[in-house]
Amino acid sequence: MLKRRKVTLITCTKVTVISPEGKKTSYSRVLKSQDSKRMAYKYNHQNSSGVRECLEDGLKASSSNETDTLKTIQPKSANTKSSEISKTSHNGSSVKKEWPECGSSSSKRDALKMMAHPVGVHTTSSADSMTAQQQTDKTELWSKNMDKSCLGEDASNLKRNYGIKLLQNLTPSSNHTILVEVTSVRKNNPPQAFKKMTPNAWNANYVKMPYSDHSNYEKRSFMGLQTVTRWEIIKKALTKGKFKDSYEVEVTIKKYNKKYEKEWSFSGLHSYLHSLPQEEKNDLLQGTLPFMASLALQLPDVCPSPIPLLRKGQEHTLTMSQRQIACLLANAFFCTFPHRNATNPSSEYSNYPDINFSRLFEDVSEQKHQKLRTIFWYFTSLLNTMPTGLVTFERRCMKSEINWKASRATFTALHVTCEGKIEEQGAGMLQVDFASSKVGGGVLGSGLVQEEIRFLINTELIVARLFTEKLMDKECLIITGAQQYSRYSGYSDTFRWEGPHIDETPRDEWQRLCTEIVAIDALKFNDYEDQFKDSVLDRELMKAFCGFRFYPSQVITAVATGNWGCGAFKGNAKFKALIQLMAAAEARRDVMYFTLGNKHLMKELYHIHLFLKKQNFTVGKLFSLMERFCQSVKSRHSTDHLYDYIYQAKL
Repeated sequence: MLKRRKVTLITCTKVTVISPEGKKTSYSRVLKSQDSKRMAYKYNHQNSSGVRECLEDGLKASSSNETDTLKTIQPKSANTKSSEISKTSHNGSSVKKEWPECGSSSSKRDALKMMAHPVGVHTTSSADSMTAQQQTDKTELWSKNMDKSCLGEDASNLKRNYGIKLLQNLTPSSNHTILVEVTSVRKNNPPQAFKKMTPNAWNANYVKMPYSDHSNYEKRSFMGLQTVTRWEIIKKALTKGKFKDSYEVEVTIKKYNKKYEKEWSFSGLHSYLHSLPQEEKNDLLQGTLPFMASLALQLPDVCPSPIPLLRKGQEHTLTMSQRQIACLLANAFFCTFPHRNATNPSSEYSNYPDINFSRLFEDVSEQKHQKLRTIFWYFTSLLNTMPTGLVTFERRCMKSEINWKASRATFTALHVTCEGKIEEQGAGMLQVDFASSKVGGGVLGSGLVQEEIRFLINTELIVARLFTEKLMDKECLIITGAQQYSRYSGYSDTFRWEGPHIDETPRDEWQRLCTEIVAIDALKFNDYEDQFKDSVLDRELMKAFCGFRFYPSQVITAVATGNWGCGAFKGNAKFKALIQLMAAAEARRDVMYFTLGNKHLMKELYHIHLFLKKQNFTVGKLFSLMERFCQSVKSRHSTDHLYDYIYQAKL
């Protein structure tokens, strides 16, 4: 059993050493006593982020194997009063300060009040390698923090956007299409649709709308085949007071999708409605569904202007109202969009995600039930109150390469937690969507992991599938203003809709909710070791940096992210975490990292980040090390020692 020779208590203004006999000795700023030579700490008062600096003289094992224990009390922020940091009296006595758990808050605004826990300290020798004794001490420090749910920078110090003034006015341009009248954009005022003088476009650059005169349908009658506009059939099918059952919904949709009459199955929809209590079923069939049908038929008035496709290789921004999104999604539910049902590689929209909801109605499963429940709640909430804000979709492309080896960027602050959710504790930050290259992934199919869940609870995100072409290697999609409508629990098979969510996020001057989501797609690997190729490292860095980099239309906030590209994509969590930290450093953004319950990864990521900061690593220096590590994987076929490789490396 290890004997504690003395305990060091550090406050913002002094250090007090308490011997086993109870003798107290005070020091100013730097601890340097004869009985405690192993380590010196000082608090950097100039660093407003509250980062502690470690001044090491070299960790040496004592002959008696006795270990000093170092406890620190971390301040809330740079401007917090010392009396609020710890209850330390003038005579040197100390009272333990209790800190709230990172994941204890369910409110977005409570995220601003989260405090980081006191943390253990990882130490290394003056050389760049770790001795066996250091490894032992590192393990001991970890064991003292087994109950911690978050480590690193104080969460309240990470920058968030809660209505910060924008740098640009809302103005249409050649690379920014705005589907509403700019002059009508005011607080709590329904914006008016912008009506372009030219007729609705029908070409490869725009969404082909259901009401277009070019969307025709061959109808058989006693006079033979007649060509009629498809919109006329849609209007006739959807103009009704109520639906008597789910089978009538199926018949209605198939009236203007004759080609798929025998292919499409609605067993999932039938099963879901059959599972509902009678009162809830009646509300859906007689209230929500007729409202959705009526909303869909308003499309020519609500969305009269051509909607540009966000095509690969082209930077373009699209801003529309939440009402316009609702109208488009109602049409997607009733499968009205022409030329969007074929899935073969040679089809016109094979490079786009599917948008008509036909796949959502297939198959009977609890996952499909929960998806339908979440989406129906979105429309039910609109029946009660139609939101009046805007949402922006921005496709970004990186044109130039980055010489990562030459990067002199240093690592920014990190808060890492094994609890909480990106959309809650990461409120006001740039929130990462672990995307598929076709945004939304399997949200309308069988998928139900991070991206699909986000597209369900922030249902307006689904409309991005209508106009966003598959993302290329140096591209991302930024969505600003999507509202959260639902609460949930679980993940994948355990996902459950838990009820309505009241989104109280403030709005910016464009009347967008201050929720910014970046969709970046990681590579998927069939062979686990393929990710350790030099070309893959460079690709993933470019992808993350494309999403994290600052644009004039943005506020520089922290990045809220997690195990991007792991799980089904077979990414190595440690490797991917470092890639994101490097990209964030290059973009000058702090990071809040969620390990989704993985406490071991939380500790490992905290310690490697502390090491990189203390050793003054640059992005270029770490990139060179990671390249060398990738080379070693080829010869050793071992990928589990990445962080140890970095600790031991000598550059």
